[in-house]
Amino acid sequence: MIAVADVRRLARRRWGVVLVSLGALTVVAAAAALMIGDYPLGPGQVLAVLFGGGEPVEQYVVLQSRLPRLTMALLVGAALGVAGALLQALLRNPLASPDLLGISGGSTLAAVFCLLVLGLTGPVLAAFALVGGLAASALLLAVARGRAAGYRLILAGIGVSFFCAALVGFLMTRAQLQQTQAALVWLTGSLASTPWWQVIVLAAVWVLVLPLLLPLSRRLPVLMLGEQTATGLGEHPGWVGSAGVVVAVVLTAVTCAFAGPISFVALCAPAIARPLTGRPRAECAGRRGAAGAVGSRRAVRAPERVDAGRCGHRGVRRRVPAVVARDVEGTRTMTTSARTTRVEARRLTARALRAGYPGRTVIDGLDLDLAPGRITMIIGANACGKSTLLGALARLRAPLSGAVELDGEDVARIPRASYARAVGLLPQHPIAPEGITVAELVSRGRHPHRGLFRRWSAEDSAVVDDALQRTGTAELAARPVGDLSGGQRQRVWIAMALAQDPSILLLDEPTTFLDLSHQIEVLDLLRELNTTRGTTIVAVLHDLNLAARYADELVVLAGGRLIAQGAPVDGLTAKVVAEAFALDALVIPDPLTATPLVVPVPGGAHVTADPA
Repeated sequence: MIAVADVRRLARRRWGVVLVSLGALTVVAAAAALMIGDYPLGPGQVLAVLFGGGEPVEQYVVLQSRLPRLTMALLVGAALGVAGALLQALLRNPLASPDLLGISGGSTLAAVFCLLVLGLTGPVLAAFALVGGLAASALLLAVARGRAAGYRLILAGIGVSFFCAALVGFLMTRAQLQQTQAALVWLTGSLASTPWWQVIVLAAVWVLVLPLLLPLSRRLPVLMLGEQTATGLGEHPGWVGSAGVVVAVVLTAVTCAFAGPISFVALCAPAIARPLTGRPRAECAGRRGAAGAVGSRRAVRAPERVDAGRCGHRGVRRRVPAVVARDVEGTRTMTTSARTTRVEARRLTARALRAGYPGRTVIDGLDLDLAPGRITMIIGANACGKSTLLGALARLRAPLSGAVELDGEDVARIPRASYARAVGLLPQHPIAPEGITVAELVSRGRHPHRGLFRRWSAEDSAVVDDALQRTGTAELAARPVGDLSGGQRQRVWIAMALAQDPSILLLDEPTTFLDLSHQIEVLDLLRELNTTRGTTIVAVLHDLNLAARYADELVVLAGGRLIAQGAPVDGLTAKVVAEAFALDALVIPDPLTATPLVVPVPGGAHVTADPA
C-alpha cells in the first residue's frame, strides 16, 4: 500500500526541484539582461553599480534603463502567469486566458483610442488601458449574465475580444500613417522604456493582490472539482470564482496598461508549469508566476499531455476489501482491515420544503425525516424531483420556502465548513482535473477540516489513508484518476467523500454509466461503510431492484410529492410502481434476499394508476 504521506513527500521533492531550477534560470536571465545590450557590461561592473559604485554612465545604464526594465519583466510575467492560472482553473479550460476572454482586448481598444483619437501618451495612455480592461471585464460579465465560470463566460469573452479587435481595426484605418505606426509599436508590447514609476505602481498592485492569493490558492483546487463538489466540501463557488476573476482582471489590465498586450504568457505559463510539476492548474500559481516571469516577452505553448487511457483496466480490476454480503435470510457479514471508528449519528430532515429553480417549483411542501445510521434510497421517475431534493439537502440551492434541518437546526444558519464536516456529497457528474492523482483527489476531502493557516497534519494523512483502504483504492494512490476504470473512479470519489469524515453521505446516482458488476461493487461498498462506520447513506438510484436490495428505507417521489416512505417491502408495491412510474409490473420476493423484485409487464408502460 502506498501511503499518502509518501505521495506528498515525493510531490514536495519535485516542487523543490522545479522551484530551484526556475530560480536559477531567473537569476541567469536577470544577469544577462543587466549585462547584454548596446553598452555591454561585465559582471564586476554590474555588481559595482548595484552596490553604489561604478561610473556615471554605467549607473545610468543599469539603474535607469536595464534594472527597471528587468524588474517590470519579472512583475509582468508573474502577473500574467498567475492571471492565466486563475482563469484556467476557474473555467477548467486550458485555453482560457485574458486575451481570449477580451480583457486584453479592452485594454488595447482603450489605448489605441487614446493614441489615435486623443493623441495622448504616457500616464494618460496607461490609465486609459487600465480602464478599458476593467470595462471589458464588466461587459464580459454582463454578456455572461453574471456567471464567473463555465463555457458561457468563455463564449462571451470570445465575442468581446472580437468586438474590441474590430473596433481597433476600424480606428487604425481612419488614422494617419504616423499615428498608426505609434499604435503598432504599442500593440507589439514592449518593455524597452520602462520608468520607475510604472514599476512602483505594478509592485503596489502586487502588494494589494497578494493577501487574496493565499486564500484563493487554498480554495481554487476545490473549485476545480466542479461547483457541486466544491459546495459539498464547504466552499461558496460564486464568491471564490468572482474573487479569482477580479484578481485576474486587475493583474491583466495593469500589465497591459504598462507593457502592452503581451498575451501568450498567460496562456503558456500554466501549460508549461503543469507538466513540470505534475499538478493540475492552480495547484502552484507561484510556479506559474515564476515560469511567466522567465519568459515574459513571448513563449511557445507546450504540447498537451495525452493520457495513456485505461488500456487493460479490466485485467487489473481488484476486488473491494471488506464488502458486505447479505445471505438469503437477510443477515449481514463483514470483514475489514480498516479502522472501525464509528461516526456521530446525525439526523437530516426537511420541513414543508419547497424547492426548484427560478420560475419553476419542482418540490412543493415535502416533509422528510432521514433516520440516522440507515441506508435510504430515493427513487422515482425522471424529472420527479429526486436530484432537486438531494440538492436542497446538500445546500446546493436554497429552498424556495420551508427548511432543511440538521439535528433540528436550520442548515442555512450552519457555517458551510461545519456542515461539510457533517454531510458529504458525491454529485452525479464530479470533475477530476487533468493529471490529478488518486491520493491528491482524496486528500481534497480534508478541505472542510483545514483552516486558512492550518498545515497538513499526520491526522489528515491517517484519515486519507483510511479512506483509501476502506474503498480498496490504496494501491491506486499514485495513479492519475483519468487512467482508471469507471468503477475504480467511483470508488475514488467515495474515498474523497469519506475523507471528509461525514456522518451523512449524499450520493446522486452513484451507479450511473457503470456496468452491473461495478454497480454491485459500489453498492457493496456503501453497505460496508454503513455497517462498519455507521455512516448514514442517502442515494438517488434508478434501478428499483438494486435500491430495494440495498436500502433500509425507500423514499418514492412522483411529481415532486412524497408518495411512499418505509422499508422496501412496504414502500415498493405494484400500486406504488404504477403511480410513480406509470408502469404495470409484478412485485415478487427476490429469491436471494426476499426483498421486492419488480418485474415489468410487457406492454405495461404508461399505465395510469387506479385512484382506488
